[in-house]
Amino acid sequence: MGTISVNDITGGTTAEAADVNANMNIVADELNGQLDNANIASDAAIDLTKLASPAWTAYSATLVGWSGTPTQDNSYTQVGKTVVFQYDITGTSNSTSTTITLPVTAAAGNFETCTGLAKNNSTTDISPARAFHSNTTTLSLQRLAGSGTWANSGTKQVRGIHTYEAA
Repeated sequence: MGTISVNDITGGTTAEAADVNANMNIVADELNGQLDNANIASDAAIDLTKLASPAWTAYSATLVGWSGTPTQDNSYTQVGKTVVFQYDITGTSNSTSTTITLPVTAAAGNFETCTGLAKNNSTTDISPARAFHSNTTTLSLQRLAGSGTWANSGTKQVRGIHTYEAA
């Protein structure tokens, strides 16, 4: 952000064109799409329709609970401090626990959601899996909403959307 310096011009005083032009160029840049966080007050009320829709970003998570190289179809988007993380991971289970890294560090706190699908030892569970933050960088997954461990063999799949607050 440019800084505009204001010098009062009183009657009979002349102003240098270069000084006036430099300040006017700063104003023009700000008004023509050069706004950034430094230009906006922290308590400004901005209508969400004025914000650009962010693109989804592909994300390859670090995984615990699968062997080999599981198939991942993950992506996320972030608007302000809200992160929406969608994931679909399928592979061979090698553990009774399952964790995946979050694409953006989460704020401290307990965030919990239910995923859309859990497949355990090649059998799709009737109840959705439970997803919760183990810490600010890891999402833990249980195969049933209330609890439930995974088989350490067979096909393991988790699919869902997790929304949380970024740090």
